[in-house]
Amino acid sequence: MVKRAQLLVAVIVVTSLILGATPESAQAQLFQGPAQGTSPIGQIVNTTSFPVVPPTSPFEDWRAPKHHIDLWADPPGMPSALRPLGSNQQDDLSRFLMRGPSMRAPGLVTDFEGITLTPFIPPDPIMAAGPNHLMGLVNTSFAIFSKTGTNLQQISARSWFNNVSPTNNAFDPKVFYDHFVDRWVMVWIAGDFATYSEILISVSDDSDPSGDWCNFVMRGDVNGSTPDSTGVDYQGVGFDEDAVYVSANNFSMVSGFFSYVKLRIIPKSTLYDPGCPAVTWTDFWDLRDPTFTGVTVFTVRPAHTFGTPGVEYLINDSPFVTGTTMTLWSLTNPLSPTPTLTGTNVPVASRLVPPDADQLGGSTTLIDVGGPRVRNAVYLDGSIWTAHSVADASGQYARARYVRIDVTGPTVLEDVAFGADGCWLYYPAIMADTSSNMVMVYNQSCTDEYIGIRYTGRTTMDVGLQPSAELKAGEANYVLEDGNERNRWGDYSGIALDPADGNRIWMYAEYAKTPANRWGTWFGEVVPVTLGDINDDGFINVADVILLVDFILERSTPSGLEFVAADCTPEGVLDIGDVVCLVNLVLSSPAALMASAPDGSRVRQTARLSEAAVDPISGQRTVLLETELGQGVAGLQAHIKYDPSRVRIGRPQATERAAGFDVAAEDTNGELVVLLFGQAGAQLEGGDGPLLRLPLETLAGADEEDLTLELTQVKLADLSGAVRRAELGRSTLTALPARFQLSEPYPNPVGRAGTALELEIPEATSPALYGEAGAWAGGSVRVVVEIFNVRGQKIRTVMAQELTPGRHTIQWDGRSDRGELVGAGLYVLRLQAGPAVETRKLIVSSR
Repeated sequence: MVKRAQLLVAVIVVTSLILGATPESAQAQLFQGPAQGTSPIGQIVNTTSFPVVPPTSPFEDWRAPKHHIDLWADPPGMPSALRPLGSNQQDDLSRFLMRGPSMRAPGLVTDFEGITLTPFIPPDPIMAAGPNHLMGLVNTSFAIFSKTGTNLQQISARSWFNNVSPTNNAFDPKVFYDHFVDRWVMVWIAGDFATYSEILISVSDDSDPSGDWCNFVMRGDVNGSTPDSTGVDYQGVGFDEDAVYVSANNFSMVSGFFSYVKLRIIPKSTLYDPGCPAVTWTDFWDLRDPTFTGVTVFTVRPAHTFGTPGVEYLINDSPFVTGTTMTLWSLTNPLSPTPTLTGTNVPVASRLVPPDADQLGGSTTLIDVGGPRVRNAVYLDGSIWTAHSVADASGQYARARYVRIDVTGPTVLEDVAFGADGCWLYYPAIMADTSSNMVMVYNQSCTDEYIGIRYTGRTTMDVGLQPSAELKAGEANYVLEDGNERNRWGDYSGIALDPADGNRIWMYAEYAKTPANRWGTWFGEVVPVTLGDINDDGFINVADVILLVDFILERSTPSGLEFVAADCTPEGVLDIGDVVCLVNLVLSSPAALMASAPDGSRVRQTARLSEAAVDPISGQRTVLLETELGQGVAGLQAHIKYDPSRVRIGRPQATERAAGFDVAAEDTNGELVVLLFGQAGAQLEGGDGPLLRLPLETLAGADEEDLTLELTQVKLADLSGAVRRAELGRSTLTALPARFQLSEPYPNPVGRAGTALELEIPEATSPALYGEAGAWAGGSVRVVVEIFNVRGQKIRTVMAQELTPGRHTIQWDGRSDRGELVGAGLYVLRLQAGPAVETRKLIVSSR
């Protein structure tokens, strides 16, 4: 629908083309203003005045007017694009290649659930990160979180601003942490789009979001101090060392049509005064396209500024159907009564308006992706970064696009439209870290996916965006119309740089939650490092392999960044799989990294200890680590326990079967950890036989019965770096155990294949171990193994039989006595063997 105001402007556009208007001659027509206005004095509010747990409320629709605009048809004389349509597309390889260490975005450090109880659509999730806290905001409420995921307090925004606007309906939240002065700032809007419009601002008194804040209310239906019958909507918020900047789309309270963009400059000096004095602001309004000054721009985003460029930058997408430029605005002297505002159109790759999105199961009303308006802006180290959603070259799917512009040109440095056929990407948010690495978070739905949260990024070493990773999967189909035939979603995703660590980035977005037609929010923390470059020297080489081996053997402790770079597979633990994976990166062997699971992951693979003959000359004894392997095993990690006061183990040596493989070992506190891997990406020989020799020496005062070794764990890595545990055969070399011992279950959480435990039954036990009445005299013992749920109800008898002394494997297939798979949750395994009673907790994952 073409608005009536646009019909008039269309005449102006044509006239300006005939008259040959140029950006230089039209700068004076770019805006109106500046003009100043003043707020009432602020009021102090304290988080302790609100309940810790917010009340729940029934779900309600947000049935606001249809506050968006139709873009202008491409005019004659449209500026040329920097690149043609589709030339900036990059496919997300995670849709096609699901394995291998290169198949991931920046390393995920932690993630947890955000706000879930709210009565509003769309939720408008947005966030900020401080030194010790996070803030997550959605329409109608905000919450303070610890960085480990605890929701410390959740507060209704309408109640929060009641002291300055008693009848407010606060919505459309924004928040940031001002790293210049260590303050939190929230900006909300309120109004009915017919009679009044307000901008609500709240400022903390320090870096802790709990405690005192100053609340302010500012009229949105004025320019400076002159009343104007327009209401603010879809505001953007930026800041630099001098001021806070609020931009908004203003709509007529009479017709409902879009009128113009407003920019409000709010000096920090009074806004941050703990006495909450009245604040004087400066307004610009009616911002225009620099080339076609008869056309108003839409959705201008001020930047979150890092550093002190002396300029506050703002950016907006083209107001035309085919966007060939973005407008970069520069604001100087913001604290002067007459600041300077200029705008320049920067050629970018051509783009089309993104189509609304479908989802798994189909959508009776397609998901509203919000058009191509830019979602956020960040300035750092000479560049402004922004992100939005655009159509792919076919016009059928939506992609998440980011643009990086060098402000000194201004010229485009990066322009990428990311996605894949069959998927729609929307509501992206972008952040750069202090090393100019980048992370982008967005929503994605596909023909085979519900609406979930994904993220990607790139380091300064990458030539393109990394394949995406999933932050939170969508759980159900989502259709919630807002009364204007829109299936509402968005309108934002949140992203923030951690002020305590300039290489950590936090994300916050919504996902489709069960039951159907509901949403939830989720936090994630990532570190955009170069995978495999552990020592951060710009190269991935043998030095990184050596450092990784030292971490696994606990010769040194990785920093947070080093751990993320070293976790090559990634599984949240450093082990032999990461070594194999890193070797493949050094060798630039993507075929191995993305290989399907080899034979070795499907056949039975075992490991055991055995004793070789005693050397007749030296008298030295040697223990062998023997394995039965399938094909495709590229590395091994073994853990062997012993008593260091009685036994000494020499340097492990590879046998002929492992010729050409490196052996690394570390002996700490009676546990020997051995790594066996090939620097050339080789595979271990399949079949049965010894892999390692372990020279042994019995120390003075110890007899032969004290020479006890226990093989506790063996990990095998395939060519892709995937790890599985070998079954353990004979794991000790001396007498049977001196007491009953039950190992920890593996795997735990319990998957579809079940779990297993090892039980050692002694030949006899002394009264000192179990008491005079409970001593076990040896021989067979009745063993009873049972599974209970958390209510104490027995659901399965796994074993009830006589067992002889020695090692036995107990397996539970995850089923009840009725043969049904048990549901996800916590269970308890109870074992009774003779006088011994032991329990183990089991977590059953969803299957």
